[in-house]
Amino acid sequence: MKINSKASFDRIDLMLVTPKTQNNGSLRQSLSDLEFREMRMGSEMADIVQALDARAPDLLITDGDLPDGDVCELIGEIRHGKIGGDPFMPVIVTTWSPSNELVQRVVNCGADDLLVQPASRGQLGARVEALTFRRKPFVVTASYIGPDRRKEIRPGDNSARLIEVPNVLRAKAVGDESVIEVQRTIDRLRVEINHSKLKSNAEFVSRLIEYLVAGIADPAAGNSMSARLASLVTTAEDIVWRVGNTRFAHVAKLGRTLIQVARRIRSDGGKPSVTDIKLLPKLALSIRLAFEDSAEAAAAAEKISEVVSGGSMTAGGPPA
Repeated sequence: MKINSKASFDRIDLMLVTPKTQNNGSLRQSLSDLEFREMRMGSEMADIVQALDARAPDLLITDGDLPDGDVCELIGEIRHGKIGGDPFMPVIVTTWSPSNELVQRVVNCGADDLLVQPASRGQLGARVEALTFRRKPFVVTASYIGPDRRKEIRPGDNSARLIEVPNVLRAKAVGDESVIEVQRTIDRLRVEINHSKLKSNAEFVSRLIEYLVAGIADPAAGNSMSARLASLVTTAEDIVWRVGNTRFAHVAKLGRTLIQVARRIRSDGGKPSVTDIKLLPKLALSIRLAFEDSAEAAAAAEKISEVVSGGSMTAGGPPA
């Protein structure tokens, strides 16, 4: 059964992952009816990770509840480039228990679609066809990389960059000879996404620090302060990881200093030293300027970095 006269799925490398306790016979038959011939099978998250290390599939269909870990967390790591070589790999999550929590987590992790079981062959075919020919562009923010699900973009909203997704699934399905070119596009966009993510992270750090500095004098801000400091550490760690082996490698020093200061403030019970309070905005500005593509911004960032380095040395030792 062809779902589109232009498409042929017999060349698609599909991976289907369902728990051993689940009968996937109906799903496998539907995929076979849709002319999928190359099917790799798995039953655990470890099978997905192993496949990504060897050769990423063109399409991943996985149950949302696997026995050895958090599927949504894994998909988020794929989208953020921390696992595998293709952050754009099409992913359909299946579930027999579509709780509100699971639906929200699947949406937020960057999966392309959620298919509630039992699903008919027609329902499955419609999802695959949409992924092949009408795939949504991706959006990149500080916390999310994945399909853009906004119904409309408000005028003047430039907070997130849209990326037309390179689609190996479509290239193979229509017999396009440019599969190699698609892979080159994936490699190029991985670099661009990394840069976009760094800029988004830097802007997020600036906003967090504004809230933190304002909240330090507010005794009622205890819980939100702790959560924001934790978020600041997580974001700074992501910056340090992302700048490795890039032209922004020098920013890692600023990121590590920011982690050091944030952890010190947490250990001080939210009562930071005057030096640390002064350091936070300088660190935020220096990190943000470092990712601007101009000589003036780079020079300003370098100047602030020198001041920050001096300040961080006198503010106390590194965290334990």
